Amino acid sequence: MKILKYLAFSALVALSLTSCDKTTEGLTDTLYYPVITLEGGDVLLSVGDDYEEPGFSAALGDEDLTSNVEVMNNVDTSAPGFYTVIYSVADKDGNVANETRTVFVNNPGHFDNIYWGECKHKTNAARHYYNSPISIQYLEENQYLISDLLCGYYTYGVYPGYPYDFDAESIIQLNEDNTVELLEEGDFYFYDPEDPEQMYDGVFDPETGIFTYRLNYYIGGGAILTPIDESNFPGGLPIPE
Repeated sequence: MKILKYLAFSALVALSLTSCDKTTEGLTDTLYYPVITLEGGDVLLSVGDDYEEPGFSAALGDEDLTSNVEVMNNVDTSAPGFYTVIYSVADKDGNVANETRTVFVNNPGHFDNIYWGECKHKTNAARHYYNSPISIQYLEENQYLISDLLCGYYTYGVYPGYPYDFDAESIIQLNEDNTVELLEEGDFYFYDPEDPEQMYDGVFDPETGIFTYRLNYYIGGGAILTPIDESNFPGGLPIPE
């Protein structure tokens, strides 16, 4: 599954970023550390587009290190998703600088797409979260992989920064009448096979591209997934006052 590719690349990202520790023991003669500057920010593409690097530069004080920058990415514009470009450069003393850029690949008009997710607790109005990045990938025969059935509730809401096993990656099915049902709920930290989350009232609106559903879990109040496009990228959806 493409999510495995994502996890493998995430491990590579983590390994790369650990090399940017600039702390030293004792005294150092270093006056400058390398710095990478990106042109532009995150990038929004559609399935089938070509990714063109917006540009970058690197310097060590007055010394130009741009030609020494290593660039790694897992961008795959054949499928919607969130992809990462890593930029890394080191000076002669082994000091390393890293920067990252996220490439959003959407699929307008399709159920397999990238979304801003909104999730709301069933009874606690204070637990209402917005703009969680959620992806839905096509598998086969109207079956799809949703990156987080809990709509970012734990990963981006109540407990942001928790490990990936808080994402309830699950398999769902889009029916001919545009209703959506849960086929297989993925394992995650609070998963209990004896008491599944029981998604219900799942509906995909092909006119707006919005996917809504409800759960018997903390977010039983509802989940709304709005497709990411030029109108809400990169800032996300406006948050009601």
